[in-house]
Amino acid sequence: MNPKNMCMGCMKEKQSRDPVCSLCGYDESERRSPLVLKHRTLLADQYVVGKVLGKPGGFGITYLGWDIRLETMVAIKEYLPRDNAGRDTDQSTVVPHSREDGEIFRYGLEAFLLEARTLAKFNHASVVRVRTFFEANGTAYLVMDYYDGMSLESYLIEKGGQIPEKLAVDIMMPILDGLREVHEKGFLHRDIKPHNIYLTTGNLPILLDFGAARFAMGERSRSLSVVLTPGYAPYEQYHRKGRQGTWTDIYACAATLYRMVTGKTPPEATERQQEDDLIPPDRIANVSLGFQNAVMQALSTNITNRPQSVRAFQDMLFNVSEQSTPPPPPNFQSSPPPLPPQPELQTPEPPYRPSSSSVPPISQSSTSAPPPPLHSQQTQQKGGIFKKILEIFTQNQTAWDTNHDYSRRD
Repeated sequence: MNPKNMCMGCMKEKQSRDPVCSLCGYDESERRSPLVLKHRTLLADQYVVGKVLGKPGGFGITYLGWDIRLETMVAIKEYLPRDNAGRDTDQSTVVPHSREDGEIFRYGLEAFLLEARTLAKFNHASVVRVRTFFEANGTAYLVMDYYDGMSLESYLIEKGGQIPEKLAVDIMMPILDGLREVHEKGFLHRDIKPHNIYLTTGNLPILLDFGAARFAMGERSRSLSVVLTPGYAPYEQYHRKGRQGTWTDIYACAATLYRMVTGKTPPEATERQQEDDLIPPDRIANVSLGFQNAVMQALSTNITNRPQSVRAFQDMLFNVSEQSTPPPPPNFQSSPPPLPPQPELQTPEPPYRPSSSSVPPISQSSTSAPPPPLHSQQTQQKGGIFKKILEIFTQNQTAWDTNHDYSRRD
């Protein structure tokens, strides 16, 4: 198809010359921010830029894209930290605001590319997959699989703020499967929350947005506030020398489960450190004792009291999941679109994953912004800046609890 005749909101052939698509309702005549690339911008001679997916973040913009060679939709993430850079007069090139901003911009750019290399090598259906990445327009881009669906946050809002315990566990189990693979390769996510979990119309929960560039720039600018999500970040993330490890992500997963069943975000970790006023889930919602014990232990302000591995946390939740009867198979209002082919999974042992019927159906009519992904595997260190980024992105051995054997595969 000729991109000139395509709707930039659904990537289907237009039925008329009207700026409003008769198929999806997207209006190409609406004013776009000057920070956003023009419709039909061609990147790397292969990818056509369409509408913005979700709201532009502080560190990047994600677009719906069209791969003209494979003739398929993709998600394209552009590195653009708006506090440090903007769009030049050609409406394509990204330029730093100042010389000082330029140093921070390049530092984050290296982390962005490093993250891309890492994510491109992960091979798990519940971890967002990067197809390729490249540099252009003075910045860098990630090209990722595109899925119809919505974020867990949007789904919770649609359901009135909270969902039953069994459904919450069934959503979280595949995410924990993917997180296990991330941890086994020596990486942490450090920003798990409902906004970064995506529910596809194919009933597959996916973990998004590892945000390596965000963390690298937060370290460089000495501002950790830009890389934390209150309520989901444990106390150790508020300090540069905080002892982070698998338990850090487990805290965030437990906070997400707490939010799913209670409709409330846990109090900020700094507040809990002084006086722990976390309300047990059973005082807000109907939950089992096993679920409450698992979540409350994982939300401990003391890192040694939390489950020290994803497998240990899954064991606690699996017992909860087994106690309930699965819901009936979902009935889609319309047939969901076929998902892009997934790579063959190579997991060290059978994952904890509920049947597809357990995961909530997402109708195409209520879809919203797809994933913004990220993360890429260790490469050879190039100079001091690259070495520093690797130290931030990977975990120092001193951050891991030497009292536990993390070399084993959970």
